[in-house]
Amino acid sequence: GAGNGNWKGGRLTLAQILRACPKNRSLIAAVLRRDHFTCRSCGQVGGDLEVDHIHRFADILTDFLREHNALDTDIFAYELYLQALKYRPFWSRKNLQTLCRKCNWAKQLKERLPLRAAGEHGFCWSPADRGEMERVLGS
Repeated sequence: GAGNGNWKGGRLTLAQILRACPKNRSLIAAVLRRDHFTCRSCGQVGGDLEVDHIHRFADILTDFLREHNALDTDIFAYELYLQALKYRPFWSRKNLQTLCRKCNWAKQLKERLPLRAAGEHGFCWSPADRGEMERVLGS
């Protein structure tokens, strides 16, 4: 709220606006239908399904903002939103897949948790990382 030093007057970020916009809602529905409401990783049908970006949304957003770096994101928020609606990488169905929540979380953990060097075996999860993954996934 207003008492917090990070308060920005209730404004939403561009990422929040894009995720909530009607074009994104339609895209999510289309991807779920395309994938027959089935997790592409484990084959679960229905249940807690999520539409996942194969190439991370945050990376696409970073690329978009880099291309539009002349615009102040606070002053030109609406103009950036209009440009984002036309930015093809945000809306590419080829970059989207249906995953169940468990598979999506596993993918996110693999992408975000640091890998540790493991000598001749290449890379592996540290014991702490493996424990966190097992706790979250209930493995």
